[in-house]
Amino acid sequence: MGDEAAEWSGQNHARRRFLRLPVSLPVVARVPQLGVTVLRGMVRTVSAGGLTTEFPISLVPDSVLALMLETREGPVEVEGRVVWARATPRAVRHGIAFFEPKPQTFATDLFVSQSR
Repeated sequence: MGDEAAEWSGQNHARRRFLRLPVSLPVVARVPQLGVTVLRGMVRTVSAGGLTTEFPISLVPDSVLALMLETREGPVEVEGRVVWARATPRAVRHGIAFFEPKPQTFATDLFVSQSR
C-alpha cells in the first residue's frame, strides 16, 4: 500500500490533527537556505496544518520555505518548514508544516476549487 493509500485507509488518521485532502497543484518554492531562487514542484495533499509536496531535490528537515500555490483562482502564498522528506521513484516528497495552522476552510477551498 502506497503512502497516499495509507493516508486514506485510516492508518495514519488517528495521529493526524488535521483532515488531509488530495490535490494536484503546481507550486513554486523559495528556499533561502539553499540559495535556490525558484524550485518548482507539485502539492499532493493539503490540510489546515500543512502540505505534502513533491520536488525534484531533497530538502533538509527544518528548511524554511516560502510557497506559492498556483490555483485556478490565482496564486496562494504560504510559508512553512520541512518536517520530513522521502524519495519516490519520480520525485522527493516533503511534509511541510505551516508556522500557524490555517482555518479548515483553507484546505477544503483548495480541494473544491481544483475539482471545478
